[in-house]
Amino acid sequence: MDIPMCPFCGGKRLVDGKLVGHAAFRRAQFKPRGLRFKLTLTTSAYLEIEHEACVCIDCGTVIGTTNPQVAQDCIERLGTDELRDRMES
Repeated sequence: MDIPMCPFCGGKRLVDGKLVGHAAFRRAQFKPRGLRFKLTLTTSAYLEIEHEACVCIDCGTVIGTTNPQVAQDCIERLGTDELRDRMES
């Protein structure tokens, strides 16, 4: 997904990834793209998505929220050099 900026805050530090569902626990997590492979096997590579989300019926974009500090910590610890460099700009 190529979104140039956050539709809510205008931020440009966006990270693509995928939503991973856990039907048994009725929760979803987000796995950022650009993490070092060996470290993505740990549960700390997944960001818990808060219970509510929304979808744009016009374009299909799904927007959910997670703790921004946890997201930043995850990228700093597990991100590739390229991903970390992108987040600094």
